[in-house]
Parts: sequence; structure tokens; C-alpha cells
Amino acid sequence: MLKKNQPIKFAKPMSTMRQVLSAVEHGFETRQSIVDETGLVLNKVRAALFNLTFIGAIQRYEDGHGRSKYTIPGRMVGEVAHCLKGVRSIFDVR
Repeated sequence: MLKKNQPIKFAKPMSTMRQVLSAVEHGFETRQSIVDETGLVLNKVRAALFNLTFIGAIQRYEDGHGRSKYTIPGRMVGEVAHCLKGVRSIFDVR
């Protein structure tokens, strides 16, 4: 049974949820890119994404155009602002 904020115990190593979680961990963010990577049917990917989001294994966010994207918790979401792109050299330790 899936519970919020509990580790996932996969009974089958190549289950649908495990494949989708692995694709998200490897950087595939959109639903279509996950379908292309895993080779699964769209409805199975959609259900797995819902379940993984519900239990907190992945996070759903929207980009600037309102499209749903998925990432693992703790990963930086979005891009660096244009005004801060050249500022990194100020903060490096020398």
C-alpha cells in the first residue's frame, strides 16, 4: 500500500512505477518524454506519475507556459535569472 512520505517498496524491479521513477531520476521531465523513454502506454505513465506524486516520490510543477513537469524532490527547478548568469565568479572561493 502506498503511503505519503514513506519509502517505496517495489515488489517487481521493472514495474511501471519503477520505470517511471527511474526516467524522472534520469532527467526526463515531461509526460511525453517519459513515455518515449520507457516505451509504456500513456495511461500507465499518467497513473504512475499521479501515484508517485501522491506519495511524494516526485514533485509536479508547471513551467512558464503552464505545462506539467516532474522532478525528484530537492532538485533545482527552473533556470537561473538572466541578471545572475555572469555573477557566479564573484561567489567562487579562490
